[in-house]
Amino acid sequence: MRGATVSDLLIGPVQFSSGIRTRWPAFHRALGRFHVFGGLIAAPGVCRLALGSQCEPCVVPLAILAVLWFGSTALAFLAALRRSFPLHRQFLIRSYVLMCAFVVIRLTDFMPLPFVAMDDEARRSVFEWLCWVVPLLLTEAWLSWVPAVRRALSLPSSNDMQRTRPAQALEPPRGFRGCLSRLVKWKPSFGIP
Repeated sequence: MRGATVSDLLIGPVQFSSGIRTRWPAFHRALGRFHVFGGLIAAPGVCRLALGSQCEPCVVPLAILAVLWFGSTALAFLAALRRSFPLHRQFLIRSYVLMCAFVVIRLTDFMPLPFVAMDDEARRSVFEWLCWVVPLLLTEAWLSWVPAVRRALSLPSSNDMQRTRPAQALEPPRGFRGCLSRLVKWKPSFGIP
């Protein structure tokens, strides 16, 4: 499991490089399959670690982290298979953030935790919640809220006025609910609104 996580940590930044993705798409796909396979193997391992943890308050945050990591990786793979690449990119970013949170949690074994007024188990549990909830909320803000605010604040240009289809039909739905609904209700569109 650690090997899969370490390899995913190293592969992730390479996968996010648009230069590699456009110049060598076969290399991107091969590394992507390895990355998805590693995530789908390591996430259940995290769940097993959570359920076997001696820190009882730590079981819930680690188990939820494992389920979200597995789910976002599986949805990213499904989106890639359906050739919905903006959606694929969004879910892989979420998957990478959740995987990095697990790595940060493991690093706490070697460093003292900042919360002083709590006993060790409560402190560790709070830290484990914060390690993945805060980065995931920031990621959601970046993926969903920032583009929505940019669209809401931008004035339509002359090019936008000449389009035959509305701008919403050209962009994928943002946010978890929009992404999930697109995967569930996916229909091929051939330029028809």
